[in-house]
Formats: sequence, structure tokens, C-alpha cells
Amino acid sequence: MTIQPAGLSGGPLSGACTPRPAGWLPDPLTTDPAEATRQAHLLLTAHHTGIAGPLRCLNARYRTAVFAVGDPPAQILKRHADLDAYNAEVVAYQLLAGRAVLPELLDVCDGGRTLVTTYLPRQANLAAPAVFNELLDLVARAHTVPVTWPPQIAAIMQPYTLQAALAGPAPEWIADATAWRAVLELTAGAHGPGHVPLGGFDLAPRHTRRDAAGTMTIIDGETMRLDWTGLPDVITLAYVAAEVASLLTPRQIRRTYLRHARDHGARWTDATLTRALTLWAKATGLHSLHGLTD
Repeated sequence: MTIQPAGLSGGPLSGACTPRPAGWLPDPLTTDPAEATRQAHLLLTAHHTGIAGPLRCLNARYRTAVFAVGDPPAQILKRHADLDAYNAEVVAYQLLAGRAVLPELLDVCDGGRTLVTTYLPRQANLAAPAVFNELLDLVARAHTVPVTWPPQIAAIMQPYTLQAALAGPAPEWIADATAWRAVLELTAGAHGPGHVPLGGFDLAPRHTRRDAAGTMTIIDGETMRLDWTGLPDVITLAYVAAEVASLLTPRQIRRTYLRHARDHGARWTDATLTRALTLWAKATGLHSLHGLTD
């Protein structure tokens, strides 16, 4: 997971992400919903026995296709064209297990690059400050999950720790290696040198959902990275707050995230978090911190 981050030329992380070049995906999926549904029926039958029902195509894109399974919907079937994205999402479910960050993973198939998860019927209303506060706590739980890993998982993840990253060179996609090293050192001060710097969730409003009991989760884990820290998620949340017209200011978002992160075991202070955000922007070429350090 050391490839250069890729994304849109605009958006919350503009400058830190680069657009995908045309033709980057050698075997894209069909974007025709009817054909995508036909193919999904075959994959469900072949690879996910015991999960059946009518399929409704929710989206058919060249990278992913998503379907509601059942009437009324009970599961989600997601198909990936990109093996790296599929693997990243499977890893996200494995590493975040027990923190109620993602929906329940019911089944996976490496051959089909498909995952089946629980269906979450409602999008959360992030315009409400109390709801946005829930999301901030959810993200802080995700960022601090390494402290909950059993020894066998912690041992497997040793190559991805901050200690290992600080012992090696900065990734090729980093614009300022000195600033990046300072980011890692500040993050190690907050989480410990054995921390794996999880981050990079796709925190679009449409991906923040509630289950039937009202519990909030994030429905898309494919963009999670092991080498990016949680800082870009804080930056994205400031952007999302403006997008949904939340009453929370960027300063309130920074300080609320800080409180939740500390509640879950991190040792950030407002000064070190602000410094880390500033250095993350310098290290990656980020165009804007969306008022977070004001």
C-alpha cells in the first residue's frame, strides 16, 4: 500500500491527490446497469451460496458496481474491477473489526472480487451538529483501532508501523520529505511508535449510513491506507462540514476530533494536531486545510 494516492483534481484533498490517467484500469467493469445486474446475478450464484434474492443496481461504474440484494433489501453486493481496491477493502474490514466502523461483512470472494455486507437503509443527516459529532467519534475510533489489536495482528502489521516508516525513506509521492518525517514523528508522539497510521477513508456524505437500530457506520472502506495517517480524514471532515452546511466551524471540528481521539487513547494536543495538519499539507502538496488551523 505504497502507491501514489489518486483521486479527483478537486475536492477535499486537492493537491495531495493526483487524477487517474485515462486507461489506467486494464479491465474496467460495464457501466450499463442492465448488463452489470446480469453479471452480478452470475457472481452471486457462483460465489456467494446462501445469499439470494432479486438484485437492484445502485450504481454501475467502471471501477465498482453496487447492488441491493433482496426485496426488501437485506444485503449489499459490491464488485471491484481493481484488485488493489478490493484487497484494501477486505483489509479494512479485517483491521477495523470490533470497532463498529464499517457494516457487517457477510462474505467475500477473491475470484469474483466481490463482497457482501449488510444493507444500511438510511443516510445520516450530517448537517445536524450532534450527528456530525457522531461521525467525528466514528473516525477517531477507526484511527485508534491499532491499540485494540491482539498480539498476532500487531505482529503481522509491524512492517507498516510508524517506527518502520521512520526508519525508511519517504514515499515517492511525498513532496517534502522533511515535513513528512515531522508528520510521522508527531503522529508517533500521539499514538506511539508501534502505531499503524490508518487513514484515507472516503468520507463523502452518501457513505455515512445508519442501520435499522440507528447506529452510524461508514459504508466504503476501499480507500483506507496503512501509510497516510488519520490527518487527511480530519481535513476531509472540515470540507464535508461546509458541503453539508453543518453549523460546526473548522476549529470546532478540529477540537471535537481531538477530544474523541484522546478518549480513544491518542495523546494529541491542540498544538501538536494543528502542527501535524500544517506539515501534512506541506509534505503532500495539499492546496487547502479548509480553515482547520485558523
